[in-house]
Amino acid sequence: MFSVQYSAFSLGVLAVVVVLSGRAAELRVDLNPPDRRGDALTPHWENWACKEGSAITNTFGGITVTFRAAPGMILKPVLYKGALDYGAHMAADGIISTEGFEMVIGGLAPGKHSVVTYHNEVRDVRPAALKILVGDRIKVERLLPSKRATNDYEVASAFFEVDATDGKCQPDYQWVRDGYG
Repeated sequence: MFSVQYSAFSLGVLAVVVVLSGRAAELRVDLNPPDRRGDALTPHWENWACKEGSAITNTFGGITVTFRAAPGMILKPVLYKGALDYGAHMAADGIISTEGFEMVIGGLAPGKHSVVTYHNEVRDVRPAALKILVGDRIKVERLLPSKRATNDYEVASAFFEVDATDGKCQPDYQWVRDGYG
């Protein structure tokens, strides 16, 4: 199982890329606001129109991605229109939650898979560093999201590998609260 958890600070997860083991293929998903603005869609990516709620799920070619908010919280789509002026489609939008959330990816073939997640704070707040865990193992530590990037190539990213068992993997994302960044 692949789970991403965020603690008390909010986080914009903009996009997820999964390189599928044994398939020589990748799944690239951009998280968009629900109104499907044409100028916010990322060319050559799956564009997921995310609605506000405690959980959102979508399936892309047999791979299911679910985001779940922390208990009692909701996920909210966000958009920074300023990034669109520069053609930064992926950097412009994402989802947030003030008390954290997790991501679960299902439908994976057993074996190793590479995962890349992109993190850009699109609101006018200071980004907080985060940590990514798979099970109890730290995969990425002290990743500082970019802030209002105006180029998709400037967006902070995390790369890590996971072993899928039973077709699922579940990394945990946690904010680092020590003032890093």
